[in-house]
Amino acid sequence: MSIKKGLFEEYSKERESSNLNKALVKKANYSHHKVFDTPTFLLESDGHEQILLIETSKIENWLYSDRPESELGDIHALADDFRLIGQQQPCIVRPHTTKKDYYELIAGERRWKAAKLAGIKLKTINKNLSDKEAALIQAAENENRKGLSDYAKGISYAKLIDQGILEQKDLTSILKISKQQVSRLLSFSKIPPIVIEEIEDMSKISARTAEQIKQICSKGREYIEVILSNAQSLKHGKIGANKLMEIVNTGILNTKTDLKILDKSSRYLFSWKKNYKNKWSISLSEDVSKLISTDKIQLNTLTEEIRCIIEKHLVEIK
Repeated sequence: MSIKKGLFEEYSKERESSNLNKALVKKANYSHHKVFDTPTFLLESDGHEQILLIETSKIENWLYSDRPESELGDIHALADDFRLIGQQQPCIVRPHTTKKDYYELIAGERRWKAAKLAGIKLKTINKNLSDKEAALIQAAENENRKGLSDYAKGISYAKLIDQGILEQKDLTSILKISKQQVSRLLSFSKIPPIVIEEIEDMSKISARTAEQIKQICSKGREYIEVILSNAQSLKHGKIGANKLMEIVNTGILNTKTDLKILDKSSRYLFSWKKNYKNKWSISLSEDVSKLISTDKIQLNTLTEEIRCIIEKHLVEIK
């Protein structure tokens, strides 16, 4: 008998008389989290719930599932454990709303995917849950799950609130999340898509930093560009809320003073601007734009002069 299997049998004896939702006691030299994948929420029970074994093909993820693929952890390792000792902690499902003899997965996505890989039936508890009850079970698990990012939680909560399934007061009164934290988590859904695309991986962005990003971006395009130019540092968790505000203030100051081009009478002509990809562009003043639009400055002539200067220097660097 393997050491791992022997330890599992020891666990099984200890768990026979305990509720399925009580946390396992962690033994020395053995990490149980990968094997049992235990949810942290408690389910209300009338004492007559049954454990059902269901084909994984008969289960579909709930429409409002919240766990990003990038945050599911090592599913293959969990599947290997299932092949060795089976699935010990059941998932939560409810009858499918439109398909007969099918189920919707409410909690336990890692276990469901691992069971698919392992080629075994999924051990479940089937409960008749409303959308709100299902959302609260899922949200309660999220708030106690260490591996789930603030971004995943925030986007999930925003979606549930937008669809009218939950209200912000549910998160504060039932799940005991502070109003400030709820506001910060919901900030993720209000960050411009271009910022999220440039950062790529939002998992290292805290709710507090997300709130700061949202507030900064609301001030206008030039502020958004400073955020974009620091996207990689944000992605790798090198910048927090306070540091970000310092960088933004410095970046906006430099943009407004150092790159504005004036004539001899101190009239604003144009600005050199560096975008979020560190590429330069020219922004003409309103007065210059009017001169071009009224043909007082010939756009073709101006374009040709700029083109000749650039081509000259391009030839020199060949």
